[in-house]
Amino acid sequence: MLSFNILYSQERNVYDENIFVNCQNEKLNWKKLELNSTEYKYTLISKNYFASDKDVNYYNGLIILPIDKNEENKNVIEELLKLISIEEDLFEITAIKKCEIQKLYYSSFLTEEQKIEVKNNVIGKLRLGIKN
Repeated sequence: MLSFNILYSQERNVYDENIFVNCQNEKLNWKKLELNSTEYKYTLISKNYFASDKDVNYYNGLIILPIDKNEENKNVIEELLKLISIEEDLFEITAIKKCEIQKLYYSSFLTEEQKIEVKNNVIGKLRLGIKN
């Protein structure tokens, strides 16, 4: 499995619409994680190459987590991101800004099936560095 260097930003109103344009024909593949005896699902989408640096290709991507954004879930979200980094063999997660997951505002770029799948989910915007 590839290793990833991942930077994520959940800044409000900041998004790359091309991610969903390029992914709109894909079925979202949900994966499961367990944290404190509770099961959560997530999906990681790595798309849109934008740069290279020595042995690393960089992509814009997204993490979708079906969990409400609120203060009491803040630590759960942080822990889930750590677990996702292990599960996906990511070697680093660095917050560009303080971790704030925002609700999904990209419905115009999704198919009807995807709109149903991600309704009321939250999203994290990612920058993925994938080793060559």
